[in-house]
Amino acid sequence: MNPMIYDKKSFNKVTGKYAYEIWERDENKIKYARDKNVVLYVIWEHDWRNKRTDVEKFIKNIISK
Repeated sequence: MNPMIYDKKSFNKVTGKYAYEIWERDENKIKYARDKNVVLYVIWEHDWRNKRTDVEKFIKNIISK
């Protein structure tokens, strides 16, 4: 649930959680990965659906490095 789109009290019927709960869970996962020296890139579903060409360029740029 992209914080640029959803309010913290937005409810996700699929997960049965509010946005702020999902953000907290995601932040914990990101922190865990970074603590293990894993590099993460977040691609929001909204961007994938609406800016796919830009997202694909971004991914290709990362892969080529």
